[in-house]
Amino acid sequence: MELTDSMLLSGIILGLTFLGIFTETFHGIARAKFAIAGAGAMIVAGQVLGFYS
Repeated sequence: MELTDSMLLSGIILGLTFLGIFTETFHGIARAKFAIAGAGAMIVAGQVLGFYS
């Protein structure tokens, strides 16, 4: 299996989203806001890089 740019970007977005969710107690931002931001970032990245075609 080959690691593509799209896969790498998706993994980075996923990792940052999980990091924000798991560290909620440090910064006080609700987990749902991180989840929605991560989902939005994934949709935008998918549209820009075309991995939903």
